[in-house]
Amino acid sequence: MVFGPPRYEVRHLEALRAVADEGTFRAAADVLGYSQAAISQQIAGLEALVGSPVFDRPGGPKPVVLTADERFSPMPRQSSTGSTRRARRSPTSRRARVGA
Repeated sequence: MVFGPPRYEVRHLEALRAVADEGTFRAAADVLGYSQAAISQQIAGLEALVGSPVFDRPGGPKPVVLTADERFSPMPRQSSTGSTRRARRSPTSRRARVGA
């Protein structure tokens, strides 16, 4: 048995942010350059760590929405110049591209 705080990994939080920003697992996968299944696995891992769902999933073509859990309320990312930007990954690169 493991004790202590959950061990969130950057990959969990990247997937969470992308799904929250994009509204669907498929769109998040496209933005990050991963498969939809990989995003689903990251979110499932995060939900296992926190012990509850992080998204309300209405089903069908409707976008997912973050649950009311305050630990994951969206916060804007800001660059050193203060402007909010989206980090995107190329499917062929592990490096993040800044800008849309």
